[in-house]
Amino acid sequence: MRETSAQNLWQSVERIQVSLDLDHRTMADMMSLTEKEYLRARSSGSDIKVNCGTSLSQHLGVSLDSLVNNTLDYKALAQHYKGNLNYLPERYAESPLSKRRTVINLLDFIENRFGWESRVRLLNRFQLNESIFKDPDAVINMRLSVDLANYLYQRSENSELLFEMGQNSAKTHRRSGFGTALSSSRSVKEAFEQMFGGLAKTYIENNFEWKMTALTDTKCEIEGAPSSQLKDSLESEYIRCRSVCLVRQGFISSIPLYMGCPPAEVTETACVAQGDDCCKFTVYFFKRPFYVR
Repeated sequence: MRETSAQNLWQSVERIQVSLDLDHRTMADMMSLTEKEYLRARSSGSDIKVNCGTSLSQHLGVSLDSLVNNTLDYKALAQHYKGNLNYLPERYAESPLSKRRTVINLLDFIENRFGWESRVRLLNRFQLNESIFKDPDAVINMRLSVDLANYLYQRSENSELLFEMGQNSAKTHRRSGFGTALSSSRSVKEAFEQMFGGLAKTYIENNFEWKMTALTDTKCEIEGAPSSQLKDSLESEYIRCRSVCLVRQGFISSIPLYMGCPPAEVTETACVAQGDDCCKFTVYFFKRPFYVR
């Protein structure tokens, strides 16, 4: 471990000990060291073995990266250690405009595609506990959806995965309140009317203001602009995140799936991630036939 990393890790260790009010023996046990070994290493600031850092991260339910980089939310860490597992780190708690069901879908997709261990690792990475998702109608900041989508894209560089992640909504939420409303629609056209006529605001988010600008029996056009609340509370790089736009496109495509119909064909004609004022989508309810000329 490089010197800078070792310094950061010792800073994390010292802050953890103070934040959790732990004695030296408990801290040593968490790091798989004797108390004597721990005190000697701490006083000298010597390099910490990877297995010691891993042991500490496992005891606390956080990622090794957050220890090495000294990026923990120590207030959240203290609350979790005391047993308040529903406590959200500040970056995900302030100005919450998303429903937690949006994150449930992302996590379910990751688990189904990459295994439950990947889900656990991501929750640890972002200092979260599974229990916070018991109530899908509880709110959370959009940063978490952005962080999850960006994390997946940075490791896969596969935009189709992000689209599929959004489309997975029909599997995750088919039996939810808005899933039942969509599945009982008399037509795909009506399902889109319901979603962007009120269901999105009630069940999904208040990050974007959505409206339908055109609607026929076979297609519709949708616009979504960042809400004033979002612009006042979130950094531009989160609002203009291309990864989340791809997830959003997949979600729009999934709406007919709630009714047992094929997914919609969605084309994005404007995007906030590319500097536009809003995202615009043209949606064909059923895939257009391909003609050979």
